[in-house]
Amino acid sequence: MRIVITGGSNTLLGGGWRPHFEALLPEGTSVTNLAIGGTTSVMGLFRLLTQGNIQPGDIVLWEYALNEHGHYRNGHKLPVLMSHVEALIRLVAEKGGRLLPIIFTTKVQEVKREFDAYRAQLHFTFATHDVDYMDISQTFRAKLNVPRFPEEMFQDNFHYLPNGEIVQGLAEMVAQRLPQIRETTFHGDRAMLVDPRRRIVAVDAFPGAESVEFKTGIIRTQTFPFDQELEVKVHGRLLAAVLVSAPAGEGFALSVGGEEIGAFATRRAYEERGPRRIVKQISFHALLGKPVACFNKPVVLRRPEPGATLIADHTYEADAGMGTVKDEDALIGLLADQMIERG
Repeated sequence: MRIVITGGSNTLLGGGWRPHFEALLPEGTSVTNLAIGGTTSVMGLFRLLTQGNIQPGDIVLWEYALNEHGHYRNGHKLPVLMSHVEALIRLVAEKGGRLLPIIFTTKVQEVKREFDAYRAQLHFTFATHDVDYMDISQTFRAKLNVPRFPEEMFQDNFHYLPNGEIVQGLAEMVAQRLPQIRETTFHGDRAMLVDPRRRIVAVDAFPGAESVEFKTGIIRTQTFPFDQELEVKVHGRLLAAVLVSAPAGEGFALSVGGEEIGAFATRRAYEERGPRRIVKQISFHALLGKPVACFNKPVVLRRPEPGATLIADHTYEADAGMGTVKDEDALIGLLADQMIERG
C-alpha cells in the first residue's frame, strides 16, 4: 500500500496527527509526505504533478481546508478555491487513485461554532463527485458529545495540540478508514468549475536557465533564480507560481507575449515562522481575478523595474526586500491549464 499525503503545517508537526498515523500503518506501507505549510490545493496540484507519481490504487490524503479557509477570509474567491479542489479531485481520479479529504478547522471557527460559505461549498464539491470526506469538527463533536472543541485542544488558532486527543484520535480514525476508501471518480457532467476539456499541468523546466538545488527537511527541488530572464512557452493559461520566498525577496515581473501582466511580491510575511527561506505559492487566478491567457506565447519572468508597485497576497509583504543577501527568492515552477488535444 502506498499513501501520498498533501496538506499544510498540521501535517508536518512532530507531535501532529501524521506521525501517530504512520505508527499505526502495517509494515511495508510506503508514505510520501508532500505537505508544505501555509499552502492550498494549488500546491497540492503542483506537488502531485511533479513529485507525487500517483499510481492506480494509491491513497491520497488531502488536508488544505484550514489554510484555504484563511485564504477565503483574506479575499480569495470561493470559485477560485473550489476550482483548484475540483482539479485535484480530477487529477487523482485520472491516475486511478483513492482520495480521502480530511477537513480541519481553526480555534476561532470552533469557538464561534462557525460553518461558513467556504466549508459548506467544500462539502458540496466533494459530494458532487461522490468523494467521501472526514470533517474532523463534526466527527469529534459527535464522538465527544460536545457543541464545540474546548480551547485547550488547540496549540494556537491554526494547530491542534501536539500529541493531544484530537491528533491521536484522528490518526486512529484515518488508519481505520483506509480499507474503505473508494477509487476516486470525477463526474465531468457535474463539474462546476473545472472545464473537462482542459487539464492541469506543471511547468518546471525553463530552457537555458541556470538552476540551483533547494533542499530542506520536507522538500528537495531545483529552483530558478529571478536574477536571470526565465522564458517558456505555455500552451494554455497560467494559474499560479510555486517559489521560494525569503525576507529579502525582491519580487518578479511577469509578461506574456511582450505584454506586462504585473509585478508580484515574494517577500515572506514578517510574522511567518519557520526557516528563513520557505516554499510558497502565488495564485495569479486569485490575485488577478482570472487565469493569465498565454496560448503558446512566450511567458517571461524577471526582476521588476526599480520602484515597481508589487502585487502582494496576504502572506507576503508588499515591499521588495532590502536585505544584504540577494537572490534568496527563486522560482520552482508554474501551474497552468491547457486544452486537451483530441486524437
